Amino acid sequence: MESAGVPEETPAPAPSPVRTRPKLNLKKRDPAAAAAAASSMAPSSGKSNPFGAARPREETLKAKGVDAGAQDTERERKMQAMKNLSRFQKQDADELADVVRRAEEALREANEKELPENALRADLEEKRKKLSDLMEKFAKINIEEAEAKAAGKPPPGVARSHSGSVDKA
Repeated sequence: MESAGVPEETPAPAPSPVRTRPKLNLKKRDPAAAAAAASSMAPSSGKSNPFGAARPREETLKAKGVDAGAQDTERERKMQAMKNLSRFQKQDADELADVVRRAEEALREANEKELPENALRADLEEKRKKLSDLMEKFAKINIEEAEAKAAGKPPPGVARSHSGSVDKA
């Protein structure tokens, strides 16, 4: 009942059971395991290493018994030989690169139009292989010519006649 404008109290709802997280039951710390874990960790400056346990390339090659300097020198020679193409070599390479570019465009168009791509993909890989082989061949020729020039010999494929002029073999 209400008396003199005071509302009647309604009983409070019954409290719902409170769910609590179960208590974790941890084992006691094992001093031997803690010592083993501490000894297995490498001494660090407190920061994590973004490279993990990676080592420099030179150290890895040295462990394999490979001379990194000689490998770098050989790679540089090949790259230089590929850059120093003759006019005819450059022309042949450009023509084949254009063929590869057209094959890539055909594959891209087939992909956009949702046409079968397997034959085009195989054709493109074959043309890329031809271009790669051609560039390797040119690099080999140019390296041989540079070595012959450094040794004071005529380049491979060139023979001297008795008169001293140079003839192409």
